Amino acid sequence: MNKHTQIRHAVLAKLESLSGSSAMLHDGLPVFIEPEELPALAVWLTDAQFAGQMLDESDWEAVLHVAVFLKAQAPDAELDLWMEEKIFPALEEVIDLENLINTMTPLGYDYQRDSEMATWG
Repeated sequence: MNKHTQIRHAVLAKLESLSGSSAMLHDGLPVFIEPEELPALAVWLTDAQFAGQMLDESDWEAVLHVAVFLKAQAPDAELDLWMEEKIFPALEEVIDLENLINTMTPLGYDYQRDSEMATWG
């Protein structure tokens, strides 16, 4: 299994342990989510590029994305709870990442709504 797949699977496993069976998990950004699949969590990587900071190995940098999809009627306060009670703690406690990455630095987060189908928030 390649390293990017291992990273996504490690994060998904930790998210599953904290969210229970209430959330549908996606390895990668889903193209479409059915309303009955909500809540859903997705994990994917973008912007992978060679960092070249290590002399004896090839090291890479990438942006790890974790998305929470809730029903469109869910208020931002519900997204806040998911982030504070499940997502942030999960990212801090992913023990399986220790052998896969050197550092993880939060870049931020934003809330988006499905403007076309209005099925998720």
